Amino acid sequence: MSMIVHDQAQLFQQDSDNSFVSMTFYCPIGDAALDQTHKNLSIENGDFLYGQLFLELLTRLDDEAMHSSLHDFVEFCKKIHASNESELITFECNYKAENILNYYSQKPFVYAVMNEALRKQQWSQLITMRFLIRDLYVQLRKSQLKLDQTTHVYRGQAISRQELQRMKAYTKNSTAVNSFLSTSRNRDVALTMARSNAERHDRTDVELVVFDIEMNINCINDSKMAPYADISNRSNFSEEVEVLFMPGSVFDLIDVKFDEQDRVWIVTLHLTCADSPVLTYIKQQLPPRTCLSHISAILYDMGQFDRAEQLLLELVNNSINSVELYDQLVAVKLAKSDYSSALEYIKKGLNHRMAMLSSSDLYKSYKLFGNVYKVMDNDEIAMDHYSIALGLLLSYKDKNLLAVGDVHLQIGLLHWKAGNLQSATRSFEDSLRFKQVALGKRDPEVARILMNLGVIANQQDKYERALEFLVKALDIQLEMLPSDHYDVAQTYNHIGLVYAQCDKQDLYLAFAHRSVTIELSLLPLAHPSRAELIETVEEIRSLESLWTMNASLHKVLFSERLATLLNR
Repeated sequence: MSMIVHDQAQLFQQDSDNSFVSMTFYCPIGDAALDQTHKNLSIENGDFLYGQLFLELLTRLDDEAMHSSLHDFVEFCKKIHASNESELITFECNYKAENILNYYSQKPFVYAVMNEALRKQQWSQLITMRFLIRDLYVQLRKSQLKLDQTTHVYRGQAISRQELQRMKAYTKNSTAVNSFLSTSRNRDVALTMARSNAERHDRTDVELVVFDIEMNINCINDSKMAPYADISNRSNFSEEVEVLFMPGSVFDLIDVKFDEQDRVWIVTLHLTCADSPVLTYIKQQLPPRTCLSHISAILYDMGQFDRAEQLLLELVNNSINSVELYDQLVAVKLAKSDYSSALEYIKKGLNHRMAMLSSSDLYKSYKLFGNVYKVMDNDEIAMDHYSIALGLLLSYKDKNLLAVGDVHLQIGLLHWKAGNLQSATRSFEDSLRFKQVALGKRDPEVARILMNLGVIANQQDKYERALEFLVKALDIQLEMLPSDHYDVAQTYNHIGLVYAQCDKQDLYLAFAHRSVTIELSLLPLAHPSRAELIETVEEIRSLESLWTMNASLHKVLFSERLATLLNR
């Protein structure tokens, strides 16, 4: 973490040293994008999605989630720059949310600390700064520019040649800025800043860049977009005519070309109201107001298990009703293979539920016991707990049909694990029946059960029946979910495996190719499962090349390697 700076000149120097507007690039997954994804396996779709979702959750946090955030931020700042203590104490005492744009433009420690955490995606620090991010979002939305014509804003800076090449490679894709983005309505101001920025670098591998950002009239007033506002009247440098963009603002990267007259690279960006289909779908599922347990859930999905656990433990210590938090801790401990701790948290949750004298969700604890014992291969004990959970649900006057379907699903998975395919099929059919009543026949959860029935049919060598179930599942998913959703990837994979059993290797590779491409696109770069998926993608590509060769030796090698891949 960098030192808190004292004046605007130092602040500009720090921003220069960070060298680059932190961006994450996104390439939509579809037929046209498959080759490009395979050419560059470090494509950052997963980071794009989770970074955007993390910010979305922060901006929706309720007031209760803001408790202690201001104080924690001030204490955090004191540790990294003790000489600013008096100013920080004044900031804490006098802070008002409606003045956040003034603080941002006039208090360097607010800008510096927050933007560094955003650029480096330091999730724990961002949680500490959650009040700043939410308040800035609210005030930018209130002050958002209302434009009646297409307009341009500019940002000038020096970037490394490596970053310039990176942008050239991602032309025609979308990019999201990871930090707050300061721009000017005046191109000359941006050009001056770029040159001044370059002079501060004692390096020969930098290039002058001016970002030319077009805000098209067709989407500049779209309320679904990340907000932006003219903050000139809040700044000490009003002549810069500053327009500030919220992190998560999405742009189409149109072109990167050299301007011979000004001797500067021009990066043309178009502000867009388009969003990733998966991200749009997930946002629609979120409540209008979120809490910190939602943040821990997204950290879990990102594979940040230690950070998720740390946040949950802090929430447990400050919560009166922590039963749902214990349930989340069970999932984290399962992901870390810490089964004894998972069981302890289930017991704590069960004790809380029993103490509240409310039996309507008592079944959840027994279902969780079943989940843990199943992973521990204690199948008999797992089945006992699933049976208790099911008995409780069926005893309630008001039947929770969705929950009944969930427990039947878990029982089916346990039968499946034991190789009892007929019993598994019956349990899945029971689950399907309850979920169709609760959700309707064209719901993604219904599709998951159809997928399971298809996989079992494949294992029973009933290939036509398997494809019938899987195609039904895929039909629902493609109607109800984005085409690059994880569930769609799973169904593609299982359809491919049916074709592999039917010795239709070309169709298997086509579906497997599509499946792993989607899965890879949804994982952050640091996710623990990413390396294995990359190996699978490379192996599928290699097998596709072998398949196109007619030599008998290649066919033998293909068969051997395909068998290895199928057994992974």
